[in-house]
Amino acid sequence: IDGPFELVFSTGADYEENVVAGVVMDRILGEPAEGVRVEARAEGLEDAPVHVATSDSAGVFALRYLPSGPYDLTFFQDLNRNTDPDYTELQGTLGNLELGVGPTMGDTVILREVMVLRPDTLPARVIGVVATDSLTVRVSLDDFLDAEASLDQIQLQISELVEEEVVGEPLTLDRLLWPRQVDSIRVVRDSIAQVERRIAMVDSLQVVADSMGQVLVAMEAAGDSVGVDTIAPALERIRTRMEPPEPRQEDPQEDPTGFEAPPPILPKQEFFVLLANPLVPDRLFQITVAGVTNINGLMDGGGELSFTWEAPDTGPEEEPDSTALVPDTLAVPPDTMAVPPDTVGVPPDTSRARIPVGAFLRGRALRRLPLPLP
Repeated sequence: IDGPFELVFSTGADYEENVVAGVVMDRILGEPAEGVRVEARAEGLEDAPVHVATSDSAGVFALRYLPSGPYDLTFFQDLNRNTDPDYTELQGTLGNLELGVGPTMGDTVILREVMVLRPDTLPARVIGVVATDSLTVRVSLDDFLDAEASLDQIQLQISELVEEEVVGEPLTLDRLLWPRQVDSIRVVRDSIAQVERRIAMVDSLQVVADSMGQVLVAMEAAGDSVGVDTIAPALERIRTRMEPPEPRQEDPQEDPTGFEAPPPILPKQEFFVLLANPLVPDRLFQITVAGVTNINGLMDGGGELSFTWEAPDTGPEEEPDSTALVPDTLAVPPDTMAVPPDTVGVPPDTSRARIPVGAFLRGRALRRLPLPLP
């Protein structure tokens, strides 16, 4: 046999072309679960046959030729191959699945995603609290929570501790947030800060450009070509930096419809508390959490822990340099002694230079200067 094949036969009535298919997903990882055993049992029938399939590497399974009627589906990883769901194995159930629309018409049911989880018997407990900044506190738990659910059911209180006793009124809370919501707030803050920095930079560059423009006009009027050749390129570079950024070019390989499936929201072991007022540094606080429901639906989770907020170290302040040079306030007195004029002149040279007679015997001087004969 070169490849897989399917053998279908019936020793009684004709088989029905009912199909149940789907994808099994690991709820925690958000990835397909391979090797999950899928069992379908008819509801209300004792000793009913069990229809079995196994998910492949993509998490896909298919149960075909099921008789019409209601079914209960059981999913478990069956790592030890004992055909029974065990405590350490991924598992899940789906009940009251109705199959069959008529005696001669097949029914097909597609289960897009069937989530499997490891069973749990204990509620989630608080195991860590950290103030990430003066307004945000991260709460960590020992179990996963459904990050698609609301956090409104959680009761939370933060109070100041002095000598292990709660003092004063609890701090005012703004809201509870999932990590993805905190990330979104930070992205918005960073975008606003970036725009504000660009506005400040453009304002500063505008002042410089105006000044350089005036200097350039003056140089052009004065005919200073060297100065113009120096200032004009620098002014052009400044004006280029002041231009708004170009819009992002569309990638021709992107989906023309612009649709992109959002990433799945995975369970989380933490959430954040956003405070209405900033924490006071270096003080001890106590957080009390209740009403937490874990990913398996177990309620009444929570706990109590203490924490502090330490302001970030900005480094030591720079002290003034005492060894700096003191400005010299002693002026040098002006020199009031005038240099006397030079009254001794150089006597003029009244002596004539004697030119040797032989000098006129060279060149054309012999023809212009006739000499007397003796």
